[in-house]
Amino acid sequence: APPRYHYLNCSHLQNFSTKDAIEKIMKELGKTTLDRPNDEAHGYAMILILDEVDTLVGSKGTEDLLKKLSSWAQDESKLLSLIGISNAVNNPKTTRLLEYGMGGDKLVFSRYRKDELVKITESKIGFSVVDKKALEFIAAKVAASSGDARRFLELVVLAIQSCRRKLPVKTTDSPLTKPVVTIREAMMAVRETNTKYKDIISSLTTIEKITLCTGVHLARKFGGKELTVTLLRNLVMECYGTESDDMSLEDFKGVLERLEDTGLFLIAGAKRKISSMGVMDLSRCPFKLDLQLEDVESAIEDTLLQQGFYQRMVDRVKSL
Repeated sequence: APPRYHYLNCSHLQNFSTKDAIEKIMKELGKTTLDRPNDEAHGYAMILILDEVDTLVGSKGTEDLLKKLSSWAQDESKLLSLIGISNAVNNPKTTRLLEYGMGGDKLVFSRYRKDELVKITESKIGFSVVDKKALEFIAAKVAASSGDARRFLELVVLAIQSCRRKLPVKTTDSPLTKPVVTIREAMMAVRETNTKYKDIISSLTTIEKITLCTGVHLARKFGGKELTVTLLRNLVMECYGTESDDMSLEDFKGVLERLEDTGLFLIAGAKRKISSMGVMDLSRCPFKLDLQLEDVESAIEDTLLQQGFYQRMVDRVKSL
């Protein structure tokens, strides 16, 4: 029998006990047991796709769940197989997954480029409804941040919805002679999502906020000049009020990875994500911070820079 696929976002399990989480998973699978039947004709592989699997690492309850699922997947008497999805592939959390028998076989996808994102929509809906320039504008914004196709499509949908609210009914019911979703709607969709950046920033830890704020204003001050991770770490630690040696490069790399995963922090011209770089490679590699994230900078001004601590920190960077 062909395998059956089931999807589960692991971030929804973080507040579950191991027992409750297993009950939820079994309900999702539609099974009371995963034991392989004696009659192979009635057995089929149950492939469970665990999105954001790295969120299960870090607390005893969810790690016990991960251990249980992994043991079932490795047991030949069980029907279960696992596929884990994570935005980062080489940080302390994903390294821990190896302890549970996961992550040995990796398939790493690079983020989408502007032209690739445009081709996705062109192949599905063409340019008859959404103007090509509007798609290129949104694609450029997303490619300069996360490169996430889901984010791109989300903004395209927002632009279409914005347009539909303004169009008279007779226009939406009639055949189109030209695209009705223009760059104006695309810009409005991007502007609306600035609220999302504010929410992400407010959820960051203090050290992540300091790193983000310092990095963005360093990029603005030094323009196209190359910086080093060591310089950035030293400045962050100074603003944090501690010695740079108090945070290892490995730990600081983890901070940069988390910021990169949110789409708030990017290295301009980088051929690899931060998560795929070794600590020594990252420390030696000169880089430039991406200056195209105007929405992020605007969100920082509306959130962090309303607080005296972060404003003084920015003044310190400007005085360098």
